[in-house]
Amino acid sequence: MESNYFDKMYNVVPEDATVEFELDYKKQNAYVQEMMKEQNGIKNIEWTSTNQIVFTPRVDLAKVGTLKVDIYDATAGSAKRVLFATEDWKVEQPILAFTDVVDLKYNNPLASDVWIEDASIASIMIQLQAEDLGLGSCWIQVRERFTATGMPSGEYVHTLLDIPLQLQVVSIIAVGHKSMERKPFNEEHLQWEKIHINKYGGK
Repeated sequence: MESNYFDKMYNVVPEDATVEFELDYKKQNAYVQEMMKEQNGIKNIEWTSTNQIVFTPRVDLAKVGTLKVDIYDATAGSAKRVLFATEDWKVEQPILAFTDVVDLKYNNPLASDVWIEDASIASIMIQLQAEDLGLGSCWIQVRERFTATGMPSGEYVHTLLDIPLQLQVVSIIAVGHKSMERKPFNEEHLQWEKIHINKYGGK
């Protein structure tokens, strides 16, 4: 074993290699400890697979912050498993399910199922306003993109701009003075065949 990251723990991964993950109650902050308490025999926080966690009550991500996760090498069997490392896992978007009302301070992916559309509309409106002011703009895609080093662009932007963990970034709009004026697109070259009236294929 060479790495502290669970997905890179082995030089050559044996076919029967397994790693188990656990949350140590004593290592978590008071808020997470409260989430880990059982109510009527039901756990409020649990693993759904080897590397995914579900919080079942309402959760404020800002109060969770990080989770301390114990990683065990279980290749020798559960009776002989060895603690390999304790890692700090940043809580950004690992929430898979809720059984109660989301109670978060900001509008975010956990509180809205159309946050991508909303953020996209806001981005376009910024570009339209920039054009109206005689400025140029450029949409920089962040969501589902990666830096040159392979880091998710969203993670990089969160760290750089200190964005709250519960907020996700769709795009960055760069605004500035234009270095050149582009001619309007020739309407004759528009793909009018892609426009459908009243129904698909309608002309």
